[in-house]
Amino acid sequence: MSQQQPEAEPRANATLWVAALGATVLIQVVGSLAVAALPALGPPATRDAGLPPEAIGQIYGFGLLGSVIFLALGTPILALFGPVRTLQAGAVVAAIGTAAAGFLPLLLLAGRC
Repeated sequence: MSQQQPEAEPRANATLWVAALGATVLIQVVGSLAVAALPALGPPATRDAGLPPEAIGQIYGFGLLGSVIFLALGTPILALFGPVRTLQAGAVVAAIGTAAAGFLPLLLLAGRC
């Protein structure tokens, strides 16, 4: 006798796979937008803060510090928390970093570094 799998199981697996892929792509898009937001909004932000326009490079570099830290520590973080939790934490950190870019004291600190 051969065992037959129920018809619903392969469909459920495919649905989970598509949902996971969709969530990963969405997080990647949000992360890319967060990275692109600062250079796009940089000229008016530096002007309003009284910084020279070329300070946007320093501010952008300060903003990418999180990427450098993750690249240095990414493998242990992934092993400890798993890919989904790591992506979720990365999205939260990106949101906080993007919001902090509008916080004038941090903008001035990054522009003066």
